[in-house]
Amino acid sequence: MKSLGAFFKGQAAVMMTLVMATLLGAVALGTDVAVLYFNWMQLQKAADAAALAGAGRLTALPDPSGTVAANATDAAKGYACLNGIDDPHNTNPAICPNPVNNPDYVDQVNFITVDPNDTQVSIKLTRQVPYYFAKVLGLQTGRVAAGATAQVSQPVGTIKGGLFPAGIQCDSPCKSLAQLDPGQSVTFGQKFVGGIAPGNWNWLDLGQGNGASQLGQAIADGASGTFTVGQTVSSSPGNKGNSNPVKTGFQDRMNRHNSDFAGVDPNSICTSSGGNPTKILPGDPLLVTAPAVDFNGCTGKGQCNPTIEGFVEVYLTAQSGGSIDGCIVQAIAAQSVGSSSAPQLGALAPPTLIR
Repeated sequence: MKSLGAFFKGQAAVMMTLVMATLLGAVALGTDVAVLYFNWMQLQKAADAAALAGAGRLTALPDPSGTVAANATDAAKGYACLNGIDDPHNTNPAICPNPVNNPDYVDQVNFITVDPNDTQVSIKLTRQVPYYFAKVLGLQTGRVAAGATAQVSQPVGTIKGGLFPAGIQCDSPCKSLAQLDPGQSVTFGQKFVGGIAPGNWNWLDLGQGNGASQLGQAIADGASGTFTVGQTVSSSPGNKGNSNPVKTGFQDRMNRHNSDFAGVDPNSICTSSGGNPTKILPGDPLLVTAPAVDFNGCTGKGQCNPTIEGFVEVYLTAQSGGSIDGCIVQAIAAQSVGSSSAPQLGALAPPTLIR
């Protein structure tokens, strides 16, 4: 019996040795798989961020020059770098001044494409990852890939703050701005002619108050609060454009532009071919969102209550007399929410991932 017990003990030892070897091998391979999965997650996050950043530079207007597509591609590469994609040549120092340089990995930006209508950006990334335990099986490296596509095309239905306190006339139901297509000039602060709105000069009271000082502050910073297509707002009658607060409010925006965007000439934006601006950078204070409203029915010289018909993107260029000049552009509106039922008047909602 003792010899038989020793025999079984010997068998158990052999079996345990085999089981332990198998378990250790499984744990080792599982570790390499976990490393691959972790790197895939990092790659997917970088692809998502890059696609969204690239789409954020699009205008949803065809650009035969290719400048818009080039800007979108440059932004996508820069944000891929910001999110850990290796860029040993530091190709986007303005966006990614301190690129990652990990000698253990080999990253590749396989492609970045922009569709012909400048509405979508697609990117594919790959990473070669070294194995640690699978090398005993003769495997040296693994490969992970990730991709993303972001789209910008949906018109704006809601603005969550920052709305410019002046209205652009658009007869209800407003479907388009007719002659005021992207690239066309627009002026705020001119008196309506033809009896459309006696006593009104485009200015709106968006909750800031009806005085010139409150209007000037709203011109400088935009109105607070949330505004949606179909919402009723109030006019702010009177020739307030000649007041010092309004002039100071516009100058505040221009000063911020000159400080942070000194390389962009405002007039060059409005002379871009076809109203397809290629030099507007995110955060430029001269890019504002204004409501399109129908001032018809505003009688007398008092306050009236038009309805927001849609939202328009305007790039401000100068102030002359009691007016503020600019041009309509098609661009992404800050703090906005898209709506398929809103009219397309130049304001685009921020891009979304579609795959």
